[in-house]
Amino acid sequence: MIYLASKYHTEKVQQVAIYMGKDRVMCEKVIAGNIAGIVGLKDVFVGETISTQEIYPFEQIKHYSEPVVTKSIEASDSKDLAKLIIALREISKEDATIRVEINQETGEHLISGMGELHLEIIEYKIRNEKGVKIKTSPPIVVYRETITGSAGPVEGKSPNKHTKLKLEIEPVEPGVFAAMLDGKVPDGRPKGKVLVEVL
Repeated sequence: MIYLASKYHTEKVQQVAIYMGKDRVMCEKVIAGNIAGIVGLKDVFVGETISTQEIYPFEQIKHYSEPVVTKSIEASDSKDLAKLIIALREISKEDATIRVEINQETGEHLISGMGELHLEIIEYKIRNEKGVKIKTSPPIVVYRETITGSAGPVEGKSPNKHTKLKLEIEPVEPGVFAAMLDGKVPDGRPKGKVLVEVL
């Protein structure tokens, strides 16, 4: 039995092996410092801390890079949908930088990765290693920007040169932002009195 530190439970191991080149050698136990393969664990993801006895997880692996490219993916034949779901589940366990989710509005399976090449490799694995014929959408790159400080003023003019527009931007106070998310700030141009009451 092996204890999975992040899941706080034990699982049964079917086989333990050490890899020597291309050969896999079965063994009863592995001494610390060796790299081994463990077969039979279903709930294990990349970066899991395992032990023969109950331990407290000492450090989580943090991924600072968020996936930036997204594609929708579907099985070419609807009877292969179950195989595709299993393949996506296995790949998300193998690669911590891939994100697999279902769009709640459209029902599409979405895969997100670190770039187009990353997603092409995932598609190759699904087609050739998992044996599922798939169709994918063109990649979508998600850009996220935020205002961290004041900027401006910037002046713009209308095409007829009669209207001048000055623009200055700055971050919104956290309380105002929370009120906007909660729907407490009305649409349009709220009066200062309304903002004072809300905040």
